[in-house]
Amino acid sequence: MRRTLELSVRYLAIATVASLGFVACSDDDTGGTDPQDTGTVADAADAAVDSESDTTDDEDTGQDTGAEDTGSDATDATDATDATDATDTTDATDATDDADSGSTQVDAGHSGCSFPADLDAGCDPEAYGDYGPASFLNEFVVKKSGECCTDFDGDGATDSALGDLAGQIEGILGIPFNDIIDIQIQNGVLVYLFEYGFWSDSVNDPTVDFAMLFGQDTDSDFAPNLAGNGDFNIDPASLDANNDPKSTFASASVTNGRLVATGGTTPLVLPVGTDLIETVVDEVRVEADVLQGADLQAGGRVALSNGEISGLVTLQELYGSLNSVAQACSCITTDPIFVESSPDNWECVSTHADQAACEGDATASQMCQVLATPSGTESCFSIEFFINNSADISTDADAAKEALSLGATFEAVGAHIDGVAAP
Repeated sequence: MRRTLELSVRYLAIATVASLGFVACSDDDTGGTDPQDTGTVADAADAAVDSESDTTDDEDTGQDTGAEDTGSDATDATDATDATDATDTTDATDATDDADSGSTQVDAGHSGCSFPADLDAGCDPEAYGDYGPASFLNEFVVKKSGECCTDFDGDGATDSALGDLAGQIEGILGIPFNDIIDIQIQNGVLVYLFEYGFWSDSVNDPTVDFAMLFGQDTDSDFAPNLAGNGDFNIDPASLDANNDPKSTFASASVTNGRLVATGGTTPLVLPVGTDLIETVVDEVRVEADVLQGADLQAGGRVALSNGEISGLVTLQELYGSLNSVAQACSCITTDPIFVESSPDNWECVSTHADQAACEGDATASQMCQVLATPSGTESCFSIEFFINNSADISTDADAAKEALSLGATFEAVGAHIDGVAAP
């Protein structure tokens, strides 16, 4: 989150991790999108080895001085001509106020030195830093249905079809996907950050700004990061063309020390075998216990425990991500290689020419080899069968199931955000 003359908080998301799995082991010359590498597939196996300047309203004459609002603020609900701001002293939801960082959250009572610090509060200089308090997910475990976390279909049991799918693939390939995720986290390949704003009370706060981000280590020493003493940069892949976060959350709050964020849409990193692909997860819910000692000022560190993340990945998004991986394979000319042959039913249409080209290409990754297997072959059919039949949730009015649920648990240590990494 950045404060310039006008405060603009950059939020993102995160991304969580689910696990699919096909036989895959990429090299970085081919592949999908790597949020840690801003454009290339992360090879986990390789990695394991190696508006205005409006602060608070004065008289709405074009300049804000931090004084109490006595005039007609364009968005202040308590003024006769205003629309949305609940108080005049902090203007927490005024679109032109410095304290409003572009968030959809409403926190009319925010004040003091927690991020973003009140300019009139006389805080220590470090309290006026550019980025909010943060957490780093140092443990992430994909669960199976019935183990965690949200009952999406209302049948009384929690759902995680992606976890079930990963378990099936693990049984076939013998690849423990959660162990792979852990290796990726331990070696800095997967960096997931939470960033917070407008959070005044670590035990009870009805409105908190919450962001999920991809991150990068600032140096080659990852041990301090895992211990909660690390420094990170935001991966620019977390930001859109306007440098705004790619993800959004409808609301976030803390009640009795439990943080809950709901209504999220965020990029998600999926391990596919030992490769990573990026897709989008909807209906994201994040919750966790806030540990004692949370530093809510700019640059502060917040540790979390007993965390849960859940959401939905549509078949369209998932197959679209695999198509993106195939597009980066120079030996595959069919585009796309997965098509929706009938509503909510997808099939591969790669050709024998694709297969021959990849088999004759010494630089083609195993992922490209798998995706190039032509329609009608066992490998191609297996991909269709596993994914199509794993969809467990309907997201529209019909009865067809077109999304896969996700449930995962996590732990998080404190983190400090330095800035945004170079592209």
